[in-house]
Amino acid sequence: MIQIIELASMLKVCGHPLRLQILCAIVRNEESCVSELWKCLGQPQP
Repeated sequence: MIQIIELASMLKVCGHPLRLQILCAIVRNEESCVSELWKCLGQPQP
C-alpha cells in the first residue's frame, strides 16, 4: 500500500502539463540550463 501512495504522490507532481513538459525535456536532455529550458517551453522565467 505504501508503494501505491508514493507512486500516486509522484504522479500528482506530474499532473500539470507544464511540469510534465519540463520533466520530458530533462529526460531528453534537450537543454542544459534553466534559461534555455524556459525558452524551449515558451514560458517566462520566474
